[in-house]
Amino acid sequence: MPRNTRDEHRFFGRLFGIDESQGAPQYQQLLRTSFPEHAAEIAERYPLRNGAHAAELAWAAVGTHSSWTCPTLESATDLAHHVPTFTYEFADPHPPADPLFPPGFPTGAPHGAEVAYLFDLGPETVHLAAHQQRLSDRMITYWSTFAREGHPAAPSLWPPTTPGDMTALQLQPEGDRPIDLSREHQCDFWRKLS
Repeated sequence: MPRNTRDEHRFFGRLFGIDESQGAPQYQQLLRTSFPEHAAEIAERYPLRNGAHAAELAWAAVGTHSSWTCPTLESATDLAHHVPTFTYEFADPHPPADPLFPPGFPTGAPHGAEVAYLFDLGPETVHLAAHQQRLSDRMITYWSTFAREGHPAAPSLWPPTTPGDMTALQLQPEGDRPIDLSREHQCDFWRKLS
């Protein structure tokens, strides 16, 4: 079951120490260092937005798409040639707070955010609101059905990922829905650059 979180790289983007007062030049430097032949093209596709943490959020989007979601999707489609493959994206935009993030930082659904929805980490560390607990219950049902039967529960909602159909189930408190993961994360753009 290939997986990602919607804002995977926001967890790791914090480690780059982007200073908000120097955000734009730092972002450009990160692009030039990481993608020397395509920095301008990527900057155009992932421009800085207005508001707090703009450079950090733009860098996190680049990392989420290029280093996490698109490679995972490529692996999923390769795997789908051999076995039924079900891909998901955890997308609760407001998971329980992680102490790595400063107050007010828009964490989105960063790396590892779904763990608290699958495992009891203790009431001292994690509190799920009622709508998040319902998401947790659905996720546990999906996973346990997959372990027992070889496919997740709700097959009409969660179709398999195939080489010709890059559908994934997006898991969110408001309700789960199938999405085109490749389109949502601009994987055609990243494939062109590789």
